[in-house]
Amino acid sequence: MAVNYIKTLTLEIDTAAVECQLTTAQITSDSSEGAETLTTFCGSEDVPGIGKWTLHIAGFQDWGQAEAVTELLHTAYLAGQDGGDDSVAFVLEAGGSTRTGNCRPTEDVPFGGDAGAAFTFEGDLAVIGRPTDGTTP
Repeated sequence: MAVNYIKTLTLEIDTAAVECQLTTAQITSDSSEGAETLTTFCGSEDVPGIGKWTLHIAGFQDWGQAEAVTELLHTAYLAGQDGGDDSVAFVLEAGGSTRTGNCRPTEDVPFGGDAGAAFTFEGDLAVIGRPTDGTTP
């Protein structure tokens, strides 16, 4: 029996293909927001929280390139700091499945790095609502 594995993925942020600059791109859900344990004299019950979705990305700083992911995220972050719209659309495809939605940077992208090393970055984008599951046409 052969192992079914996926080794390629694509990511578009605001319609710009950025996967060639990235080393990590994944959507995760943390259901701890609002979760609690309700305790009475008759016992305890765990109440699940509402899922909070995050788009985690890491890669190489690509300032000044035609479709620079670092500049897209930096621009969105600054827009939010100025009271504007900081949301960016995303499409993450792994195999034939997709997850799409809108997200916003939770912090600015690092600028610069260590001497003698490639300049990298890592960060989280807060997904607005729940991503939509789909398939590629």
